[in-house]
Amino acid sequence: MKNKSVKRRIFSRFLSIALVFAMSVCLLLPINVKAAKKITLTQNLFSDQLEDIEPTVSTITKTGKYSIITTKNEAGNFCGFLKFVAPKTKTYTITAGPIKGKKKDFIFGSVEFFVPGDATRLAGTTVKLKKSTKNHFMMIATKKYSNSEKKRVGTIKLRKGTQLYMYFQFHQGNKSSACTTTLKIK
Repeated sequence: MKNKSVKRRIFSRFLSIALVFAMSVCLLLPINVKAAKKITLTQNLFSDQLEDIEPTVSTITKTGKYSIITTKNEAGNFCGFLKFVAPKTKTYTITAGPIKGKKKDFIFGSVEFFVPGDATRLAGTTVKLKKSTKNHFMMIATKKYSNSEKKRVGTIKLRKGTQLYMYFQFHQGNKSSACTTTLKIK
């Protein structure tokens, strides 16, 4: 009887040590969570001149999910350019929104799409929206308002190396000094 009791205690201690070891390994290993990459846009008012835009534009060259942060300028708007360089020829799906500011702060605006028109200027380009026809911008807001939605999805066909300029411009946001927009490109 004593022999079984000793064996049971040894087994119990061995099992306890093994569980502690397993838990320690689980806690020490890094957990891979794919978070959105944060990009803070430099404030600039709209210009279709590439020489005005290029020094301040943020560039992305990969598809994925991005958290776009725009800060309020002197005029009270949140605005800035982002450039996407297409890694391959295909039809890209672009999802813009939702917009987030401070709690209960209403923010609305658009993401406009441009490509280089010539060596010095931008030209508007169209994106096929899911809920309407083609347009050169996506209207989004913190809540449904007029033609704005919380989130918009559109598609655009780009050739490898094509530069797509996106101009983020949002208004209101009396309480917010910055707003964040989710942008997904796939």
